[in-house]
Amino acid sequence: MQVCIIGGKLQGIEATYLAHKAGWEVLLVDKNPSPPAKRTVRPFLSSGCDQSKRISSDLQGRSAPYSCLENQKTLNALRHLAQKHALPLAYDPLTYAISSSS
Repeated sequence: MQVCIIGGKLQGIEATYLAHKAGWEVLLVDKNPSPPAKRTVRPFLSSGCDQSKRISSDLQGRSAPYSCLENQKTLNALRHLAQKHALPLAYDPLTYAISSSS
């Protein structure tokens, strides 16, 4: 299985670790060129939501993008990309509204 983890801070480290333990192939995407989770994965894509065409092509063939961030603008862009490409997105806006720290 292949998964695309968006966000490479603490939540991204946890998600990449668990994905690797599950035997999944992981692509990490973060706007920061050197996020903490970068050490745990290959390949890595440094890209912000303003580069949605590039992210779209990298999401192709992945089973699901998994959001590990709390940036509402980026989460909205991910929802749009997932809908556009008919991909399931591991993100629930109602749950996020309850549990986010923002």
